[in-house]
Amino acid sequence: MGSKRIIIFVEGSRDEEFISLIFSRGLDGRDFNIIKMKEWQNDKTSKKIIGALKSGAIEVLIVIDSDANNYGGWNETIRDQRFGKFVREMKLTRYKNEVSKITKFVVIEIESWYVAGLNKSARKKLKFKKSKLDTDRFTKENLEELLEREPLIEDYSAMLEEFELDEAISNNRSFNDFIGYIESRFGFSR
Repeated sequence: MGSKRIIIFVEGSRDEEFISLIFSRGLDGRDFNIIKMKEWQNDKTSKKIIGALKSGAIEVLIVIDSDANNYGGWNETIRDQRFGKFVREMKLTRYKNEVSKITKFVVIEIESWYVAGLNKSARKKLKFKKSKLDTDRFTKENLEELLEREPLIEDYSAMLEEFELDEAISNNRSFNDFIGYIESRFGFSR
């Protein structure tokens, strides 16, 4: 752990927005950049990851969705399959061991982390019907369906305005794991 710049590779815009919020809150001014991997088979992104790994001058984190059907279906075998697919698509097979150490999975999708951080009063304010949501099983489709029914939730940014870190930690197992990881690796503080 040090003061090296952190490069965080994420899948898309929602991931970028969420990870930016989390890191800006807990890194106490430490420099970080977020790079979207717009296309899985993007040679330019793969070269950036490899260059970052080789340089040692920066720290690297890769955050990807597990794409598991549910949390109960997320196990070591499924993790290995998803990771194997990721390194093949990103042409990182040669660096599989190094990349494995810096990859964290969102189970099931980043949308579950957005919802996990909403406390009961925020969910009420945003007109969520249920007082407690099973965020470990929450998918992008679940959130899109909910947003269609709740016109007062304009976008994901409205949810982030109501996001509470400790609430998300207690409501979602993979988010709790992620925060523990970035606390120990990057000196993240709540």
